[in-house]
Amino acid sequence: MAAHLNGRRVLITREAEKAKALADAVAARGGIPVIFPTIEIAPPKDPKPLHDAVKNLALYDWVAVSSKNGVAALKAALAVTGVHITGAHIDGPRFLAVGEGTAQALEEIGVDNPIFPARQDADGMLALMLTLLTDQDSSHKRALVIRAEVGRDVLIDGLRAAGVQVDFVVGYTTSFASPSQEAISTLLAQKAPEIALFMSPSAFNGLMAILGRPFKEWLKDCQTVAIGAVTKQAMTDAGFPPDATASKPTIEAMLDCIK
Repeated sequence: MAAHLNGRRVLITREAEKAKALADAVAARGGIPVIFPTIEIAPPKDPKPLHDAVKNLALYDWVAVSSKNGVAALKAALAVTGVHITGAHIDGPRFLAVGEGTAQALEEIGVDNPIFPARQDADGMLALMLTLLTDQDSSHKRALVIRAEVGRDVLIDGLRAAGVQVDFVVGYTTSFASPSQEAISTLLAQKAPEIALFMSPSAFNGLMAILGRPFKEWLKDCQTVAIGAVTKQAMTDAGFPPDATASKPTIEAMLDCIK
C-alpha cells in the first residue's frame, strides 16, 4: 500500500458511529488508531419537513443528497413514511450524490443509477446539475436538497439563481462532541499523534473547540490530512493548513496521501 504507517499514531476525529471503519483501515496499514470523536450526528429536532418531502418525492425532478448521513436520514424517513424508492410509489426524480460513497449508499437503499460529480463536493454537484440543465427550462424544474442543518449553501443558492425551485430539508444535525474532562486529559497525556485525519470542517473545528489552548502545541509536529477541498479551506482559514489533501473523498485516498 502507498502509505507506510508503520507504528505511527493516527488521530481519528470522525463521529463514533463511523470511527471503526477508519480505525480498521489505519490498522491494516500498520498504524495505531487513536479514536477521539469530535462531532456527533443526530436526527433533526423536527423530522416532519423531511417526512413530508419524502411523501412527495414524485413531485421532484431531482433529489440531491450531500453525504452518507443524508442517505441514512432518507432511509429512516422512508421507513417511517412507508414510501418506497422503487416501484409505483415514486416515479421520476433523479438522484444526485455528493460523491462515490454517497452514491453507493443510495444504491444500497434502492436508488437506481444515482450520479455524482467528478469534484465531489457541493461545488461539483452544482456544476454537474447546471450542465445537465443546459437547454432546459430550469424554471419548471424542482429539486429537493437533503443535507445537514448547517452547511454551505452553494448548491441551494446556485440552483435557485438558475431558476430551479429548490426545497431544502434538514436530514441531520452536526454538533461538537462533549467528551469528559477526564477523556480530554487522558488524550493530552498520551504521546501526541504523528498523523491526524479530518473528514470534515466540523471534525477539525470540533477538535479545536474541545482541546482549546493546548490544540496548537499538541499538534505542532503532527502531519494533518484533509479529506477534500472544503475541509482544507476550513483548516487554512483557521491558520492550520493541512499537510496533505486526499485526491478524492475516500478513506483509501486519505491514507494514500500520507507521507
